[in-house]
Amino acid sequence: MYDFLAVSFLLLLLGGFAFVFGRSDERIAAATFVCTSLASVLIEARTGLIGHDGVAVSSVVVDVLALAGYMVVAVRSERFWPLWVAGLQLAMILTYGFAFRRIDLPPELNAGVSSFWLYPIALVIVIGTSRNARRRAVEGRAIG
Repeated sequence: MYDFLAVSFLLLLLGGFAFVFGRSDERIAAATFVCTSLASVLIEARTGLIGHDGVAVSSVVVDVLALAGYMVVAVRSERFWPLWVAGLQLAMILTYGFAFRRIDLPPELNAGVSSFWLYPIALVIVIGTSRNARRRAVEGRAIG
C-alpha cells in the first residue's frame, strides 16, 4: 500500500515537473511514462501475474506501445535524451525474453528486473526536462 502511494506520488511529481518546465517532447515522454506505469499497475492488480511463465502478456503489449511512443518522440526531437529513453525501454522489453525463452527465473525476479528499468527512464526524463528548462532560461536572458 505504501509502495503504491510512494510510486503514485513520484509519478505525479515527474508528470508535473515535465508539464510545467518541459516542451512538447518532455510532456509526451512524461505522459507516456505515467500512463504506462499506471496501466501496468492496473493490469497487475486486475489480472495478477498471468501469462507465459509469470509474465502478463498485456504488460508486454503496454511496454511495446510505450516504446513506440518514446520512438516517436526520439525521431522528432532535436535532443539526444529521447534516444536514451527509447533504448532503456527496449532493454526493459528484452528482459521479457528470459521468461518467454523458458529460462528458469522466478517470476518475482523477472518482475524486479523489468521494473528496474523504470528508474533510469524516469531519471533521464527529469534530466532532459531540467536541462531544457535551464537552456531556455539562459537563451531568454541572452535575448532580453
